[in-house]
Amino acid sequence: LEERCVEPVGSNQQLSIDVRVIAATHRNLEEMVSAGKFREDLFYRLNILPLSVPALCERSGDIPELILHFAEHYCLGESPINFTRRSMHVLQSYSWPGNVRELSNLMQRLSVLYPSKKIELTNISNDLLPTELIALSEQLTS
Repeated sequence: LEERCVEPVGSNQQLSIDVRVIAATHRNLEEMVSAGKFREDLFYRLNILPLSVPALCERSGDIPELILHFAEHYCLGESPINFTRRSMHVLQSYSWPGNVRELSNLMQRLSVLYPSKKIELTNISNDLLPTELIALSEQLTS
């Protein structure tokens, strides 16, 4: 990477390359370097432009817009799914441990199974929803 060239397997000539490496993690690499669990030299090679993106649970205000985006993306030519106000509140209160990928997967699942519907989470089969989301939905209903 530093010399911007590679030698392909089986070749005796180097090829010039122009690449950028983008790496992401949810771990604190500085702490891992201090603990000897991550190579310091690799950390400094990768740590050129650090970006911090908060977890989805820390930016619940983004959830309605993300839901709209994924609902439109997965609607398959139909009208996109949407949610009752109460269900939207539940979705915004959920911790989303799988982050945006988990939200995307849920929107895809519901778009396939309930195309063009207005969704009330309490009417969705429990085997289609994360356990914590079910519990939260029941708790906020009570």
